Amino acid sequence: MLVAAAIVGAAALSLVWPRVTAALPSDASSAARPYAGIPAGVIGRQIDDPGSAPRIGSPVPDFEWATPDGRVLRLADLRGKTLIVDFWATWCVPCREEMPRLDAAARADPDLVVVAVDLQEDAATVTSFLGELGLGALRPVLDTDGETFRRWGVYNLPTNFVVDADGIIRDRVVGGPMTDDDIRAFVAKARTP
Repeated sequence: MLVAAAIVGAAALSLVWPRVTAALPSDASSAARPYAGIPAGVIGRQIDDPGSAPRIGSPVPDFEWATPDGRVLRLADLRGKTLIVDFWATWCVPCREEMPRLDAAARADPDLVVVAVDLQEDAATVTSFLGELGLGALRPVLDTDGETFRRWGVYNLPTNFVVDADGIIRDRVVGGPMTDDDIRAFVAKARTP
């Protein structure tokens, strides 16, 4: 009897839930609804640019990803902002410590974008992880085949690159976790003339 009541309740909730979520204000911040269950984007293509390389002083290697809402973005689309490209995975203990700090930095600074590139995990795993930690300011993307990791020469997690507003890599940190002070100093390297 109790099982039947639970099934009926779940079925009723599934009918009502879309109306409840549609009634939420469209300007509800991610702070009010952390990560809001939005799945990560998926990297679909590496962009060839003969001058780019994953090293300090070089143009950032570009890639393209499909966003959860169906748009296609490239790292080049984020020019004009300071960019951290964070390579991570849900099973990485230092990543787990560092990501809330990166999220807080992105929340506090409207000119900072953190693109969090996950190593070969599925959207459900990443979404669950981000929701569990209440992360909403990061832009998660899935590197489902590991090609972006290989192209950027990433072999340790976390690995972070900071990119200036012109798309030039200004620093790289391998390992972690970075502290709040480390992140501020890291971002400053992309903003110092």
